[in-house]
Amino acid sequence: MTENTQTPVWSLRNYPSVAWLWSGASVSVFGDALRRMAVLLTVYAVTDGSGMAVAGITLAEIVPMLALGLIAGVYVDRWDRRRAIILGNTVRGLLSLALVLAARSQSLGLVYVVIAASEAAGAVVQPAMTAIVPQLVPVAHLAQVNTLFVLSRQFSLLIGPVVAATAYRVIGAELTFLVDGGTFFVGAGTALAIRRPREVEKQAGSDETVGSTWWRDFLNGLARVRGDRLVMALLATIGLQSLGAGINNTVMIVFINRGLGRAASDIAWLSSANGLAQILAATVVAPLIRRRGTAGVLAGATITMLAGNAILAGSWSLFVLIVGVLITALGNSPFTIVHTTVLQQAVGPEYLGRVQGSLGTLAAVLFMAASSASGVAVDYVAARSLLIVSAGISASLVVVTLTRIVPALRAAKRLSSGRSPLRADD
Repeated sequence: MTENTQTPVWSLRNYPSVAWLWSGASVSVFGDALRRMAVLLTVYAVTDGSGMAVAGITLAEIVPMLALGLIAGVYVDRWDRRRAIILGNTVRGLLSLALVLAARSQSLGLVYVVIAASEAAGAVVQPAMTAIVPQLVPVAHLAQVNTLFVLSRQFSLLIGPVVAATAYRVIGAELTFLVDGGTFFVGAGTALAIRRPREVEKQAGSDETVGSTWWRDFLNGLARVRGDRLVMALLATIGLQSLGAGINNTVMIVFINRGLGRAASDIAWLSSANGLAQILAATVVAPLIRRRGTAGVLAGATITMLAGNAILAGSWSLFVLIVGVLITALGNSPFTIVHTTVLQQAVGPEYLGRVQGSLGTLAAVLFMAASSASGVAVDYVAARSLLIVSAGISASLVVVTLTRIVPALRAAKRLSSGRSPLRADD
């Protein structure tokens, strides 16, 4: 059961388990940001500034998601999700302590192994956190909870690298990794305070049994969502977003330097603008949903992102580029929050873990493919041309959203007369 049989006014005090989940997630997400920057600085120092060694960090982070995202999603649906969060964060804490040994021995191989293992544990924790939320709160409050998670992530991305760089200089890599390990232990500890969520009910006709195999469970879950046009459209939009983000991730620094004649370090201004805008946008998503409904907010978010990407592609100065980033970020937060909320509502709780795992794998594959391809292409074509391609992908995202997702959300609202799981539109 959720912690309130009647839906009260939204407040973390009304949902103590959500408060514990959010606080633990906030600390561990900060730990992720702290560790990434500390690892980057350590690898850069150990290898005397090797770009290939730095690129190896990205591979160590992405490959586990590619390999384990689908598997982890199935087992998240089988396991107690609260226990998965506890065990996953405990493992990540222990692995951060192993980075102390890697830093002391200056073993690059050990750093990569530890990072890959930590990301593998994270591949379990992330879908477990997403899938447990609908078990803890009524569907009417999913948007508020998802907003809290997005805000935590953006704050962590904003301050985590600065804190990590400062700690690295002041106390050194080894003590920084000790602090990082502590953040994951805190995340595991707060999960202990979560009340055991209501059990996930299996749908009639489900052939998931104690003796079923991972592959059978995965195919069963895939069959359940494959015929759902709304879910497939949601997967398509996250795929398109990942493609565009992968291009921008690689090309932007080149565009700043070669296209605008600015120092490559000026990309820091874009990171700060992105973080601040996403935080500001996230704070108004819930009120917007109450006024405009999920369909209206999602449509507005994708159109806003398209406008921002168009400005990025046409930028003639750093100031205009920052404006483009600000506008894109103002659409990005609402898109992420509403996308997650609709997915939680549209997918049955017994399949949410594997759908979330599939989504994470899809996003990682497409992001890496777009980032790699644009990294090769930018040496042969103008960076602006690739930003135009990214804007074109954003236009495709708008088309899918307006022609597939928005009509489905509005149809669900009309047909249900307010009783649909997608009632955030009401």
